[in-house]
Order: sequence, then C-alpha cells, then structure tokens
Amino acid sequence: IHSTKIILSSKSVRNDMKKISFKGYNRSVVVKHANHVTPLNKLHSLSYLKKKYKFKENFFFLPNHYWVHKNHLVVLKALNYISKPNFIIVSTGKCYDHRDPKHFQNIKKYIKQHNLEKYFVILGIVPFKDLCSLMYHSISVLNPSKSEGWGNSASQAALLEKKAIISNIPVHREQLNRNFIYFHPENYKQLAKILDNNSRKKTISKLVNKNLSYNRLL
Repeated sequence: IHSTKIILSSKSVRNDMKKISFKGYNRSVVVKHANHVTPLNKLHSLSYLKKKYKFKENFFFLPNHYWVHKNHLVVLKALNYISKPNFIIVSTGKCYDHRDPKHFQNIKKYIKQHNLEKYFVILGIVPFKDLCSLMYHSISVLNPSKSEGWGNSASQAALLEKKAIISNIPVHREQLNRNFIYFHPENYKQLAKILDNNSRKKTISKLVNKNLSYNRLL
C-alpha cells in the first residue's frame, strides 16, 4: 500500500494489475527475469541422461511443477488422443500443490486409467544441470500453462536455441521467438497434432543423418 514502486515480471502482469488497482498500476514497473542456463559445453550427454533416468525413446520435456494452473492435463489428453505415440513426455517439478493437495494424485490417476505410464515419465525435482541437459536433448520443451508471471522454461529454451511448444497466453505471446509454437491451452487435439508432427520430423531427421553418416563410410 505504501510502496513507491511495484516491480512486476511482464507487461502481461502489469495489464492484470491495471484491472485490480489503477493506483498500483501507476506505481508499477516491469523488470523481466534474467534467466540463465548451463553452458552448452558443460551439459550432460543424452546417453548419460538415459542411463540415469532410465528412458530410451525420443522425448518432449515438460519442466513444470504439478500446480493446478500449470495444466498438465491438456498434455495427457493430447497423449491419450494420439494412437501409439512414437515418443514419450519427460516431466520434472514439484509434485505437490498446497492449494489442491489431491491434484497430483488426480494426475497419476488419469495416467493409470488411460494406460499412459510408458509414455509419461515423472522425474520430480532434478539438478539444474540435468534440467538444462534434458531441455537441450529433447525434441522440444513444453509449457501448457494457463497463467504465468513470466515463462521461465520458454526463456531457457530460447537461450538454448530449442523449439518450445507453449500455450498462447499473453505472457507467452510477449516472449515471441522464432522457435516457439503456440497452441490454445484447452485444445488437446491441436496440441496432439503439434506433438505428432514434431516427433515425426525428428524421426525423419535422425534417419537422414544416420544415412548420411553411413554413406560417408562407403
């Protein structure tokens, strides 16, 4: 109430402030997060990650805590909609939301009911170096959130020059990047199509690179 300035993380949040308190809006300034990532030459290899976390397939990376607004369900619905996915989703983050203590259990219940255990891998909290390495080696980074103050995973993906498949909420639009693909956070069919198309492109790319390497040996 008595502050001279209110620091906010994005123009989107500042616009929300305007709806809540015009006085607060007039006192607010935007200071965007200064994200950082592990340098490329210090990242773990893909083989290291597969051995440590016990997965084999091509994967999309979902680094969101299991909080209600993070919207994991749309990803699970998309995964369930695809017939026999040729990829998995690797997920990291806290597995508890104090606002809805049953939320994570409901997520696990949905996974079990739809037989998605082999397609959706939950790792929990991982070291930051591992997180950056998983981002770098993934097909793409996912962020399906319904709201964000600032999309840290989108910013980190951009720093690693990775593709990011993210919800088209205002703050993500504010982070516009040539490597970003947007989808409506409630449209699981749209997301399913994006995931399927990008996994197929990755598979084709790997086959082409494998053939090129083989031809060089001849």
